[in-house]
Amino acid sequence: MKIVISEKEIIEFQKHIDEFTKIIGQSKNSQTFLKLLVNNLNPAMPNHDRLVELIKNQAITAAVPQLIDSLIKAEDDHTSEWRIYSTSDLSKFFQVSQTTINKWINQNRFIGISREPNKHVRINENVEWVSSIGTKIKINEIVEQYEKHHNNPPELTKEEQRDEILLEIEALEKRYGGNLDEKFKNKKELSFDEERDFGAWTHFSKMLEDLNG
Repeated sequence: MKIVISEKEIIEFQKHIDEFTKIIGQSKNSQTFLKLLVNNLNPAMPNHDRLVELIKNQAITAAVPQLIDSLIKAEDDHTSEWRIYSTSDLSKFFQVSQTTINKWINQNRFIGISREPNKHVRINENVEWVSSIGTKIKINEIVEQYEKHHNNPPELTKEEQRDEILLEIEALEKRYGGNLDEKFKNKKELSFDEERDFGAWTHFSKMLEDLNG
């Protein structure tokens, strides 16, 4: 299982490489530590052979920055294979508004994700989202569930579409005891289920309005 590291974390760490190298170099067990680390890394990672030679020659102060550089390059190569999503994408997959997604970002509910000045937020598929009850769910799991229910829908006539939409709306309104717009308009904080269902209800209501012309 991979631990997600944000670009911001990596940039901040790079500012302190000299300090980190000094700390490692001061330990009498630094060479043993580096041997264990490099022996368990992928031999195909950048500069692996060069690292092995530096550690064999006890060139610790040269080996540590080289190791960090190689690890960052390997991380970049790995994360480039991940799917990246915008806040607009996520609003679709979670079936909530983009405003809600932005609110969750500000509340640190996407682990490791924060806003940076003059940059659009991009979230990769392995980032974990924290629900209102504290459950952690990976973005790719949310996407998988969305695609499972939305890909390749059967062809329906206009009347069949209307009937299907009305069934969805009725089921949601039965769950909450009436029109969701009325039920939630004065509620300051919605749970995840409520936000998801309200987003779905709004979506179906708009579809019905479009069908009715």
